Amino acid sequence: MTDVRRLIALALIMALIALMATSVSVFMLYRTALDEERERLTETVQSQARLIESVAEFDSEQSPDYPGGSLEGTLSQIRDAHSRYEGFGLTGEFTLARLEGDMIVFLLRHRHYDLDTPKPVPLDSELAEPMRLALSGMSGTVIGYDYRGVRVLAAYEPVADLDMGIVAKIDLKEIRRPFIRAGMFSALAAIVLIAVGVLSFYAISNPIVKHIRESEWRYRYLFDHAPDVLLVLDNEGTIIDSNTSDTYPLPKDEIVGRNISEFISKEYVESFLSNISISAEKDIHEGEIKLKREDGEIIDLWYKAVPLRDDGRTDNQILIYGRNITDRKRSREKLAHLNLVLRSIRNVNQLIVQERDPARLVQKACDELTETRGFISAWIALYNGDGQFGVLSGSGPKKDFDGLSEHMRSGQCSPCADRIKAETGVTILDKNCNECDMCPMCGENDDRVCMATRLAYGKKEFGVFFATLSESIGIDEEEVSLFTEVAGDIAFALGNLEMEAERDTAVQSLLESEKQYRLLANNTLDVIWVMGFDLIFTYVNPAIEMMFGYTQDEWVGSSLSDHCSEEQLQMMTDIIEDELKNIKEHMGVVFETALIHKDGHDVPVEIHGAFLFDESGKLAALQGTTRNITERKSAERLHEQMETDLRQAQKMEAVGRLAGGIAHDFNNMLGVILGYADLSLKRIEPDSPIQAYLQEIHTASKRSSELTRQLLTFSRKEII
Repeated sequence: MTDVRRLIALALIMALIALMATSVSVFMLYRTALDEERERLTETVQSQARLIESVAEFDSEQSPDYPGGSLEGTLSQIRDAHSRYEGFGLTGEFTLARLEGDMIVFLLRHRHYDLDTPKPVPLDSELAEPMRLALSGMSGTVIGYDYRGVRVLAAYEPVADLDMGIVAKIDLKEIRRPFIRAGMFSALAAIVLIAVGVLSFYAISNPIVKHIRESEWRYRYLFDHAPDVLLVLDNEGTIIDSNTSDTYPLPKDEIVGRNISEFISKEYVESFLSNISISAEKDIHEGEIKLKREDGEIIDLWYKAVPLRDDGRTDNQILIYGRNITDRKRSREKLAHLNLVLRSIRNVNQLIVQERDPARLVQKACDELTETRGFISAWIALYNGDGQFGVLSGSGPKKDFDGLSEHMRSGQCSPCADRIKAETGVTILDKNCNECDMCPMCGENDDRVCMATRLAYGKKEFGVFFATLSESIGIDEEEVSLFTEVAGDIAFALGNLEMEAERDTAVQSLLESEKQYRLLANNTLDVIWVMGFDLIFTYVNPAIEMMFGYTQDEWVGSSLSDHCSEEQLQMMTDIIEDELKNIKEHMGVVFETALIHKDGHDVPVEIHGAFLFDESGKLAALQGTTRNITERKSAERLHEQMETDLRQAQKMEAVGRLAGGIAHDFNNMLGVILGYADLSLKRIEPDSPIQAYLQEIHTASKRSSELTRQLLTFSRKEII
């Protein structure tokens, strides 16, 4: 790193430290100011709440006759005082509100928004959070959104006697503004001072640093008696000189003049020669290689390549400092492997939280266990519904698991899987086993060992789990413990997914049922209702508006007494009391009554009512349906009128038949009388004194004959 870069790095570090210190200081001051503001707002809002309660109590005792009531008198005084108060700070203000239905209604003018006509806010809105807390009966402070949707620091307090809430609030921006300005100014000043300090430090320390660097170069290669490996190479890798060390594959006299590539494992030769070439041109390089001893032993060697320089120029020689790290590397590999396994377990645990499909879960789990190089290969076989292997997932050098998958799905379980199913705990498999030629581990290198175990959670068996790792790492108690842990995590996840699937099915069925119920309730012509034992309605379906002219919101919350006469209310109350007395035999009740329409006329209805019980079996409410029977009542009246008319017609028909019989007999008798009268008139003399009498008999008989003709006409229902 050049001096300029060091200077820039130092400046950046000091600037960062200064900025962090400034930020921490400003933040602490900000927190202190915020806490003080909380206390001030809390004291203020509590004192205002108690003052309002005192004024309300005084007005209730001294001004009960105030127009609108003592409460209106109290509010009038509060509004008058508030109109003379402009608030505190730039944004601070008080708000007073009460709950009307499900709306928060503000009683005082606002300082920033809506001013003299503050709009109400829904109770379930995200706005006016402090006031919602105050109206809930709570007291304290909160950072949240006010009625404008602006984040504020607010203290809230309930005004218990008036069922109101009071809030004192101030915008967070107003509290933060001075600290932001102070932080920016402090940061700017710190940067200027740091720049001056760094330049001064560089001017003073540069000669000293230069002297130390030159001394370090002169004595860097003076390690002739060092116990570790020291070699001097040229750019081609030829050994020019060396010290005496037991690490060398041959005695010193036999290696000088030979190329170092003759003693290095083939896979490291190219990279090593490339690295020392880079070191000769640029700077020190270090790495690890494997040396081959004469007896065949492989030694892990850590080395550092140091170019030998003179007056800043690079010559063709490189100093190699090396140390035998065989034992340390094996321990390090073991530790690295355990860390990778732990990382794999962490990734699998994260996967368990995210993945909801069992097949994808086990496949991704195998991928995680091998991609992190925690294991060489891993595979999982899951049982299907009939206890046979149905899902096979795996990852590793040999990724073609199709043959084994088909083999297991056909019901032909591998010998090792049979063995694992019969045992508990972790099973260590023989690396030389070749019983199953389609096994993913069969035919691989012999430098691996395999662990396997059952995937079980509770009494549920999900499948089997296999994993292989390098034989050089070995399998010890800690390895088995980690393998057992990851197997347990996967089995736990599979168990949870199975339970979630069952729960989701139940929830879906419930949602479908609820959807059907709502569809029925919202589209039926009958009113469906739920009512508490205080006779207050808590639910009605939309049919209420068609039947009685009220909306759902208007009806819910109203009392039964608001919709019927006192006589009908008493009748329905008696029915409820009678049913409560015989609740064990209660099967519901059906009765007819009349309820009052919104426009005032009576609506005849038929009510089907029943008791509603909660999950514990206790009485919860009254429920039922109400049906408009206006048309049915009209039809019944029409039916009664028709029956009356029918009976009258039947009576008239009987009278007609009687009159016809009488008229017929009477007409026969009149015929005899009229005939004899005609004969008598013809035989007497015209001047006979009885002629006039016979003429009257004849005339009366004629009139009687006409009367009988009318009766006969009536009896035959002819028009007279």
